[in-house]
Amino acid sequence: MQNILVACVPRGSRHHERDCAQIKLQLSQVSQEFEAHRERIFEKFVEMIDAVLSSCCGPMMASVDWDARAPQDIKPEDYMMQLTKGVKDLHKSLSKYLPADHLQHVFSKIFALFNRRVPELYASVQPQTGVGVSQIRVDLRNLAHCL
Repeated sequence: MQNILVACVPRGSRHHERDCAQIKLQLSQVSQEFEAHRERIFEKFVEMIDAVLSSCCGPMMASVDWDARAPQDIKPEDYMMQLTKGVKDLHKSLSKYLPADHLQHVFSKIFALFNRRVPELYASVQPQTGVGVSQIRVDLRNLAHCL
């Protein structure tokens, strides 16, 4: 694009070099602004998942009685089902509009978020029985399968 615009500048102009340099500089600035804008949009997607993570895992995890289920009834808890649904919905939506490399970039940031936040959220969970430990494993396995 830059070469096309520079080629359109009349060569007979006494300011040809200056005009070409200005065009190149302005295109460079626009390109940098566009990249920064795109990165801010990608960060918003990560913030959306962070909000889902906070709303699903924070209060809903606190209300779970990890040891209450019978071993044969262990399935992912509601908070985990809502979290994985949010992640799947975002992926489905973004995959329609973003090229694969941009989608991968966004989800690498989301994976980094999960790597940081999930251990923090589970730090306060203290199951008292093997059933409770199994319940946590089922929830985390469900999350890993979703990702």
